[in-house]
Amino acid sequence: MPSPEVVGILLSPRRRGSYLGFERTDVHAPVLLARWIRWRHRGTCLVPWSDVDHVEDGAVVLDAQYRRESPLLSR
Repeated sequence: MPSPEVVGILLSPRRRGSYLGFERTDVHAPVLLARWIRWRHRGTCLVPWSDVDHVEDGAVVLDAQYRRESPLLSR
C-alpha cells in the first residue's frame, strides 16, 4: 500500500468542519441525496499544496495566484 501524500487543501466559501468525503466523489444516487450533497458542497475547490505559501498558527496562507481545482478524486 502506498504512503499517503498531501496533494492540497479543500477550500469552501460556506463550510467549516468535516466534509466526510462526500465532496470528493461524484454521487448520483439516490437522486435526492445526490442533489443535497452537491448543494451542500457548492463552491468547494481543491488548492494544490504547491500553492500554499506558508502555515501559521491557526491559518493557512495561500499564494496570491493560487489555483482552484476540482475537489473530485480521479479514478
